Amino acid sequence: MIRNVICAAIFFVLCVSVNVYAGCPIYPTADGYDVVIPDSFVGAIPGYDPSEPVYVACDNNGWFVRQGSWASDSRKKQSMLTKKDGCWVAPGVKGARFNIVQLTSNGEPIWAKIEDAFPLNLPFINHADPKGPAILVK
Repeated sequence: MIRNVICAAIFFVLCVSVNVYAGCPIYPTADGYDVVIPDSFVGAIPGYDPSEPVYVACDNNGWFVRQGSWASDSRKKQSMLTKKDGCWVAPGVKGARFNIVQLTSNGEPIWAKIEDAFPLNLPFINHADPKGPAILVK
């Protein structure tokens, strides 16, 4: 009897979990030239503020650490993640090393801690830079 109740409870939790996450990958996944990002990765930004934009940082936009033309409002808008069907979409970063960030009030990046979102031995974790890992979805 108890075994049946436990099995039914586990089945219910699994069904609810599948329905909650249906359509959203658990790992970054390519969608055309974009990358679909799970909410757990956005949540790995220390002090994540859902009322502030989230950006994708990559070689194409100076990683949000160099001053210069990348800092224009139009460039930031092009780098902003959007929500689509409950998932985050990083525009145009398929095939590029990237991380995600929020910016402080003075424009300093707050980097997502990849190690808090994913095991670092997964195939999409890129260790090419000794300063730290990045995401690379091919």
